[in-house]
Amino acid sequence: MSLFNRQGIPKALLRDQGGTGNRYESLGADSGNNKESNGDNSALDTSINDGFKDDILALRNYLFISLTTDATTFKMHGLVQLAT
Repeated sequence: MSLFNRQGIPKALLRDQGGTGNRYESLGADSGNNKESNGDNSALDTSINDGFKDDILALRNYLFISLTTDATTFKMHGLVQLAT
C-alpha cells in the first residue's frame, strides 16, 4: 500500500485476493478442501467482511487513511506512507 499514490488507493488492493497470509484462516476456513461445509462459507465470508470493515474503521479513526469523495478509493496520510 505504501508504494502506491497515497491519494488513490483502491479498496480491492486492501482485500486478500490470493488467500495467502490471510489472518482469518484461524476462523476455520479450509482452502476449498472441504466441500461439505458450503453452507458455512457464507457465515465465514460475512465474518471476513466484518473484520475488513473493522480494520478500515480503526485506520480511519486514527486518521491513518480517509475515504475519497467518490468513496471508491482511500487516501493515506503522508506521514503514514513515509513511515511504512
